[in-house]
Amino acid sequence: MNKRASLKSEQELRDQILSIASLGQVAMAMALGVELKLFEAMATVCKASPKHSATVAEVAAQAACKERYIYEWMAAMACGNLIDVDPSGQHFSMRPEHIPVWIGGEGQLPEHSLHVIDFLPGFGGAFNKVKEAFRLDGPPGVPYSAYEDTFYTVMAAWSRTIHDGELCSGYMELIGALELLQKGVNVLEAGCGAGFHIEKMARTFPNSHFTGIDLTQSAINTATTRCEGLPNVKLICGNASHLDKKWTEHFDVVFFIDSCHDMCRPDLAINEVQRVLKPGGLFSMIEWPNGDGNVYEDRKKYGSAVAALFYAASAMHCLPVGSHVEGALQLGNMMGHGRGRKLLEMGGFAKDKIEVLEPPFMPYNCIYTARK
Repeated sequence: MNKRASLKSEQELRDQILSIASLGQVAMAMALGVELKLFEAMATVCKASPKHSATVAEVAAQAACKERYIYEWMAAMACGNLIDVDPSGQHFSMRPEHIPVWIGGEGQLPEHSLHVIDFLPGFGGAFNKVKEAFRLDGPPGVPYSAYEDTFYTVMAAWSRTIHDGELCSGYMELIGALELLQKGVNVLEAGCGAGFHIEKMARTFPNSHFTGIDLTQSAINTATTRCEGLPNVKLICGNASHLDKKWTEHFDVVFFIDSCHDMCRPDLAINEVQRVLKPGGLFSMIEWPNGDGNVYEDRKKYGSAVAALFYAASAMHCLPVGSHVEGALQLGNMMGHGRGRKLLEMGGFAKDKIEVLEPPFMPYNCIYTARK
């Protein structure tokens, strides 16, 4: 294969830069649409229209937003080929088969990529801090607090679109935890964030007792509101690398769900998992994506668009928050199976008791399991 086969001509490169710049602006406008429920407003108007179309005034009224702003937003969506516009430039439409992608349907959640887009405003808010972290004389990383409290809400919404259908069924069965949780055991989720996973598990498995811990108080506050009224949930603001000394051999199951790669010292956290697990206890870690730790292989595996999305998100968030203390391991979200396995081995789990799984029902995720 020609070593230069993947390189573009000068004009192709210019076109690619323009395309990315354009799509970046459209993505920010889409994030506005998600936050302000503009897609829902347009879908509501279109579904009620005999011609399945909507005017700016109708969408603005439905969304309780200013017409002038809504025109600019709808024009951006139309020029981005996300919605249609007629030759008059006044009537916009959302194709019936596209509506479930935007807002979900009966028993169906919206497209999960919408919630990936919803991360962008938070990334933008931390832009200058990330920029400084890149510099040789800058800080080692960026604290979670720089990404605003809304990060956890967005993360919970994204997790729901990926994990909602299988978390308490296919996933639990796959890792051998289903019967345990049904019977009733002590469970810890480290890095519980806004509480989506722990709430769902607690409601599904009322015989089990769940403890959630997260480094950020705002996340715990959100999780507490989400889990209000659940007697089998306890939520604590704390560091997974320094768990309560009273928890030694207390838990039957420990979960890290989309959290390990954001930890500064996941090796210390996994050492703590070993301590707090009962003998024979189960540790399971969901990571995204299931990368190979080699950018060339990741690009082949996922395609350029998806691989670039993962690495760019890591550069803007996962790597900075996982680097903000001296001595951090700086994993990033594309750490790869090899490094994931090594972390578990460093934490004291035997090689022959570690499994790495890639279930089709959790796209882009990989699952690590280990027994004490």
